[in-house]
Amino acid sequence: MKEFLIYNKPPFKISKTCCKYAKKDISKQIIKEYKPDLLINGMRQAEGGERIGTIKSCFSENTDKKEYAEYRPLWFWSDKDKLEYKEWRNLKYSDCYEVWGFTRTGCVGCPFNSKAEQELAIAQEYEPQKVKAAYAVFGKSYEYKRQYIDFKENMKQEAKHDPQQIQINF
Repeated sequence: MKEFLIYNKPPFKISKTCCKYAKKDISKQIIKEYKPDLLINGMRQAEGGERIGTIKSCFSENTDKKEYAEYRPLWFWSDKDKLEYKEWRNLKYSDCYEVWGFTRTGCVGCPFNSKAEQELAIAQEYEPQKVKAAYAVFGKSYEYKRQYIDFKENMKQEAKHDPQQIQINF
């Protein structure tokens, strides 16, 4: 990726601050307004992602930085546990999972999702206006990602033909 970025500077701004403003800051505002002493959420260790490196347990005590404790009652649940509970309680998940076949959801069309375009193709049938909005906001990033995928494939092909003479062609 480094070589691609060096020779193909993105023609648009790239930032993950979208998550900060759309989710994290909103959450902080609610916490500030309601001043809870305990937050409870359904985060599971099995989900993976960046949170796993920072969160070690199902409980975090309040500290000087946080005036509330956090409890994650599902922290140790496996995917199998989750499925068994769903069946036992006869729960129905969102159509994103039950109908569309997604295994995970996030913000519609988020370019940091490695499956963004595949998921948008599926969502087109059910939520065409959301897909249209996602392409209006993130379309350039999808095109840039396709260019990177092509670049990566060309590098693999060149390495197969002549591993000693890998050359970057632009």
